[in-house]
Parts: sequence; structure tokens; C-alpha cells
Amino acid sequence: MNNRNTKAIVFDLDGTLYEETHHFEYYAEQVAKRLRKEDQHRFWEDYRTVLSGRHPLRIGSVYDTEKDLILFLQNGIVSEAYRWNGEKLGAAEVKTIYPGQVKIDLDRLFSIGDNLENDILPARRLGCRTIFIDVYRLAKHGDADVIVASMSECVPVLRRFL
Repeated sequence: MNNRNTKAIVFDLDGTLYEETHHFEYYAEQVAKRLRKEDQHRFWEDYRTVLSGRHPLRIGSVYDTEKDLILFLQNGIVSEAYRWNGEKLGAAEVKTIYPGQVKIDLDRLFSIGDNLENDILPARRLGCRTIFIDVYRLAKHGDADVIVASMSECVPVLRRFL
């Protein structure tokens, strides 16, 4: 696996990795303490706005870090795009920025999940890199590119690739 070549990370967030959302606060605190002091207040405002549903960023959306846009896709086509401040882009502007299907080299994508059959093996067959969260330690060598026992063990792995 090539370092610093990651383009996208897909987390299995269908309820099997988490049951409640209260743990989001822990991760938000971890992010906040790594920010400059002058940026922390704005981070917490954005975080609470997202959680309350008053921000376009939500589970199921895609954040384009290069263009600083929040995207909603239908079959790979951008159907809606928003600036971070919530401003919706017009259809013509979206078409200019994203004229066709949004594509990504699958070898630059990480699939992270806790279900070998649903999250990991299909992604591997497509050529994606994979991290299997194997809480019960049932995986065999080669089932995934990286096998960890918990979500927190993913962090140092991802740091190598981002």
C-alpha cells in the first residue's frame, strides 16, 4: 500500500460500528484539541450545527476537500452541491464543476468496516484498500489489508496514508 496516496475513506456507518452518537463528542474533542486555539470556537459551532441537522454536511454526503464543497451524489453524478456556509450552488455551476460522473481510482480508496462479507470482501474485489475492524479476532491473514481490533486502532494506520 502506497503512503499518502489515499483519495477517499469510506466508513461502515450503518449502525454496526456504533449504536449511539454520543461518542461523536469524544472524537470532536480529539479534533478540537489539535486545532489552533483561535479556530476551536468556530469548530465547535460547526460541529453543533452539523449534529442538529442545520448544516448541509451529514452522513451520506461527500466532502470535496480540494474544492471545499459538500456534495450529494446520485449514481455518481453530483445532484446538489453546497459551500461550507450552506449556500447551495446552482445547477449550471454544479455541471461546470462536475460535468460527468465523479470517479475515483479504487486503489486510492480505503473501505473500513466490521463486517468481512459486506464491508471488506466486496471492496477488496474492486481493488480498494481495506481495514477490517475485527472485534472478535476471527479474521485470517489476508482477509484485509489491515486488521485491527477496534476503531481507535484505525487512527495510526490512517495517519500513515493521509
